Amino acid sequence: MPEALRVAGAKVEAHDDDFAQNTTDVEWLAQAGKRGWVVISKDQNIRRNPLELSAYEAAKVRGVFTKLF
Repeated sequence: MPEALRVAGAKVEAHDDDFAQNTTDVEWLAQAGKRGWVVISKDQNIRRNPLELSAYEAAKVRGVFTKLF
């Protein structure tokens, strides 16, 4: 998905471009919020895990969670 968005002209930062694989969702969501990123993720658990959902909301991240990619 990141490459398709880049080809379409979007500026895209993939998770692995900026964060280690073992970076917790709480950590990278906070950074995504600070950077003003819109998150596109297939991780449906962020919406279901209370700690991760709280981090998502506190960071004021905008996002889309999908199973499509």
